[in-house]
Amino acid sequence: MGSWQNSVSKSPRRRATLRTGCLVKVNEQEVALFRFGNVVYAISEHCPHSGGPLHIGDIESLPDQSLCVRCPYHGWKFNLVTDVTIQRHDKIYLPWFFQ
Repeated sequence: MGSWQNSVSKSPRRRATLRTGCLVKVNEQEVALFRFGNVVYAISEHCPHSGGPLHIGDIESLPDQSLCVRCPYHGWKFNLVTDVTIQRHDKIYLPWFFQ
């Protein structure tokens, strides 16, 4: 049976900010964490398009006030609540962990 792991440090250098996230490893899985207010979002670290590192992508507000992260490689956007791509005709989902 697995045990809880403390994945998020409270130190300023590790804290996820509004504009970027941080990279953590959970059970050998790379996870991008984003903090907005009191909510932490966790998604797969790698963009399915080209493997871009999502934890360094920009966080943007959408018209409906939900949040998305933009892949730094090619600009694909992923809604942090629904984990679905934005502005694409075919929906591509990221592995979503928790909010």
